[in-house]
Amino acid sequence: MSADDSPRVIDLARQERFQLGAIEVRPSTRELLVGDRRDVLEPRVMQVLVALARRRGEVVSRHDLIDECWGGRAVSEDAVHRCISMVRRLATAYGGFSVMTVARVGYRLSADEPTSQGGAEPDSPTATSSPQDGAPLLAVLAFDNLSGDADTAYFSDGVAEEILHAVARAPNLRVIARSSSFQFRGADKAVRRVVEDLKATHLLDGSVRRAGSQVRISAQLVDCASQTMLWSERFDRDLADVLAVQDEIATAVAAALKVALAPATPAGSMNAAAYDLFLKMQAELTTATAEEAIRRLEPFTTLAPDFAPAWARLALARSYQLRWGERKTPYAEAREAVVQAAETALRLDPKSGVAWMALSALQPLARYAERERLLRAAVSASPNEVRCDVGLGEFLDQVGRTREAMVTLRGAFELDPLFPATVYRLGDCLFRVGAYEAGQSFHAECRRRWPNAFDFGTQAAGWAAFSGDWKRFDEIMEATRAAGRETPAWKQLMTAVDAIRGRNPYYAGWLLQSLKARVAAGRSPNLSGIQVLFKLGLREETFALLEEASFASMFAEEGRNPAGASTPALIFDRVLWGEEMRDPRFVRLCAKMGLADYWMATGHWPDCADDVPYDFRAEARRLTGAPTH
Repeated sequence: MSADDSPRVIDLARQERFQLGAIEVRPSTRELLVGDRRDVLEPRVMQVLVALARRRGEVVSRHDLIDECWGGRAVSEDAVHRCISMVRRLATAYGGFSVMTVARVGYRLSADEPTSQGGAEPDSPTATSSPQDGAPLLAVLAFDNLSGDADTAYFSDGVAEEILHAVARAPNLRVIARSSSFQFRGADKAVRRVVEDLKATHLLDGSVRRAGSQVRISAQLVDCASQTMLWSERFDRDLADVLAVQDEIATAVAAALKVALAPATPAGSMNAAAYDLFLKMQAELTTATAEEAIRRLEPFTTLAPDFAPAWARLALARSYQLRWGERKTPYAEAREAVVQAAETALRLDPKSGVAWMALSALQPLARYAERERLLRAAVSASPNEVRCDVGLGEFLDQVGRTREAMVTLRGAFELDPLFPATVYRLGDCLFRVGAYEAGQSFHAECRRRWPNAFDFGTQAAGWAAFSGDWKRFDEIMEATRAAGRETPAWKQLMTAVDAIRGRNPYYAGWLLQSLKARVAAGRSPNLSGIQVLFKLGLREETFALLEEASFASMFAEEGRNPAGASTPALIFDRVLWGEEMRDPRFVRLCAKMGLADYWMATGHWPDCADDVPYDFRAEARRLTGAPTH
């Protein structure tokens, strides 16, 4: 009998459905359901959830989890931690249960009873539970610069950021991203403000005073609920020893929070001048383009060849330039440069999620299975790296698994709630799953909080127009004009909307001819333009155009990946493409993009597969030539 045939191993097909608070769990189909919302879990994650839930309130040891979910095979700590982390993200996304770590013993799931009280609608990003008792949520604030020179603020910020990265190695600790936690400075560092805006359970604050080559770092860990100090220390070191101090602080914080800290990867040799340069570069890279990042990082990797974070960032910048930027070297040479930088980073630090992301970004868009494998490796390697979560969430959205994407993106939202670029993607998904009112409320709050983030207004207005919600559209339009935020994307939307409202009778013909010319030239059609044609009533003409269209660039090894108006995620939008999904020809479009082959190979079907009036799976099998039984 093989390990997987052991009677202790959880057979999902034989598990009865059950409730966790308001959540209905269906193990046999790996589904979680609340109201109209449905998420499909990975098999192993569902097994772990079942193992914990059927003994809710009791401690389940790591040994028992491995027996029941992995058949007793030898698995790494990371494999268990990854599944527990995914279950905790579901708890945060849905509410209704929590998972606590019992130090050196195992894990315990506690479930709430269903409540009839009102609250945020299920699909709202704000409908999350409070942080779980077993997984503290830590905010590392920007350390105060006490050096007497404003020009050295980069140094205190850089020290705090490196401490953040070090403490994020704890697999049972959630650490808020720099882009959100570093917004708190001066008087805004009050515990009340941090709790209100970040929902943090703990905060780590401190100060840095530098005089020549001497550095004094002070740090304090505070419990937000009681506002008591759990730990504090002062370190006087030479500049060359600051790297070691960061690990000392991370270890002390982990001990105070009673969580395990994964072993540190050796940082490699770096002299004081190189370290100072790295911290200065950290601040510059937050807003740098891919080309600018490459220009800064390449000389640094020569100066500090054993420093893994620099190699990882260089790999990611090179991959972005290769797939979306302007190439200045032949493709083969540019690709090899990405691989070389990523492999160097992973050799120096196997936990570099950013390096795995770079390898995923290197792939052609339609190489879906390989992209997913690399992105999941990134999330597993760096569970507190928001970029990895966002990358995986974007991928899941592109292949039609938007409800599953929302679970991942809610995890990113929890760790980076004040950064528009992170929040924006979650708002997109609300509309795509058909949660129109939740999406509009969410975008309205985002426009209030970030009035200069233009895309929030453009996206919300677009969905309003395609939904015929003209009152809301006009309100957004007037507010945008009054604020002077009419970007090129906004003006392009207004042109299409004028046609939809009957104010430009010539636009439909012009757009159809424009897209025909694009297709005749062998270019992939602009999917936003395609949707406008559908909205203008040119249904048969548009399906005929899609039949002629080539999506070869999505498969091309040397092709540039489409972005914005040409990404596959658009076709899974319930607000924009709901009617088109109900036509079997929609599956033909998906097959041309390589999606049907991916779904068949992985068994992970899009959300719409169960929501259309025809057998979506059978049509995909027919188009791919797969057996029908």
